[in-house]
Amino acid sequence: MWTSFFVYPFCDTRPIRALTDWLDGSAIRAFSAMLVDMYPKGPIDRQIYQEGQDPMEIAHWFDSGNYVMSKNPEYLNLWIQGGPRARVFFAEDPDSAPSLNKIPLVKWHRSYVYANSTHMLLPRGLNLVYDDIGGEKASKSRWVWAVSAESEEPGHAAAPNGRFPGRSRFERSISDSSTPLFGSVGAHGLAI
Repeated sequence: MWTSFFVYPFCDTRPIRALTDWLDGSAIRAFSAMLVDMYPKGPIDRQIYQEGQDPMEIAHWFDSGNYVMSKNPEYLNLWIQGGPRARVFFAEDPDSAPSLNKIPLVKWHRSYVYANSTHMLLPRGLNLVYDDIGGEKASKSRWVWAVSAESEEPGHAAAPNGRFPGRSRFERSISDSSTPLFGSVGAHGLAI
């Protein structure tokens, strides 16, 4: 099961409308986020999610380090890779790991277009959503765990045309693997 949460400053006390009002008042057209994979301690396939359960009861670990950032000189977006995806599934080829940078919140205009899912936008000035030293302004978490053998495989967000894209190499490796995904994370994980 995959579940995504958009986590932004003060999201526990203020509605998203407060964020969009602040963005409008600050003349900020796009808001960035870093995708953070959350997972349970121990073998991922031993954690059973019950419908309606708080995902934080199961998946409260994440990689606190091993992230790499670079600036795309053509589109000006910040490219972030790492975390458990790179560590577990792309250890031999970390440059092929999925990107974790997102621009999920945009004051949309019909002349805008996502150039690579929600990783970068055109016109490219919309990608300048990070501070000058490469920091992120918000966090988007994607909770990752195996629900059970009877559960559906990881879901996909529908594209604007209503179609579901093919599974990524990362998603195929999760659902096709009989090996525990994260095991005991030790120094790689941080309990929150």
